[in-house]
Amino acid sequence: MDLAFPKAELHLHLEGAIEPATVCELAARRGIALNEREVVERYHYDDFLGFLQAFKWVIGFLNTPEDYQLAAYHMLERLAAQNVRYVEVYFSAGICLWRKLDVAPILEALEHA
Repeated sequence: MDLAFPKAELHLHLEGAIEPATVCELAARRGIALNEREVVERYHYDDFLGFLQAFKWVIGFLNTPEDYQLAAYHMLERLAAQNVRYVEVYFSAGICLWRKLDVAPILEALEHA
């Protein structure tokens, strides 16, 4: 892939784009020691149920606006390194509401990222 060529990412879910290193950093905020190999293993699944379990596990580390900001910041860093100049990022506001998280401060944190 030519990294110098400008790119666009037209449909990217924040929660699905969290790299293993970021998951480890988020887990460490909770006093949970993970290594990237453990995260990569969780990211390998054979069916939709496996995907849902991995997704649920990852969003369990997104509990504060600062967590969302960190995830977004690292994602944007990675995209910029790949010369992505336009991105449409989605985040699961419905899941935040289901988890009883206040969406407004999360949106503000995402904007800061």
